[in-house]
Amino acid sequence: MLRELPSYFSIGLQRTKAQGFSLPPEVESALTDAARAVFDHSALQQLAVDHLQASLSEAELNDWLEFYESPLGRLLSTADECTASPDFQRQVLARAPQIIASVSQNAERMALLQSLLQATDEVEQVTRMAMRSQLAL
Repeated sequence: MLRELPSYFSIGLQRTKAQGFSLPPEVESALTDAARAVFDHSALQQLAVDHLQASLSEAELNDWLEFYESPLGRLLSTADECTASPDFQRQVLARAPQIIASVSQNAERMALLQSLLQATDEVEQVTRMAMRSQLAL
């Protein structure tokens, strides 16, 4: 996911333009340069590693590493990277009306989807807060 942040920023700028908002070239360039600096994959990855090393014991780190080196851990990691890509997100948005129509016909599935979306949103909020606190340090 960290690797995809600059792409999402660029997509956001493109959508802003598509909605009729224009940015002076120097402002767009400054925003793009700032996004590259702020969302630098290596720097963010190192912040995440530092945070994990500071907040988890050596045994906990080893357990996580062991899990992510397992077949299931690699599978989940690969799936997470795939679903975080801008191309996959575009595909999901393109199919969203079909997906919503299908899910909305079943109240139980809709409730499950809503709870998953809420849980995902809560995880994203915690992740954003952790990243902001690390960036502030």
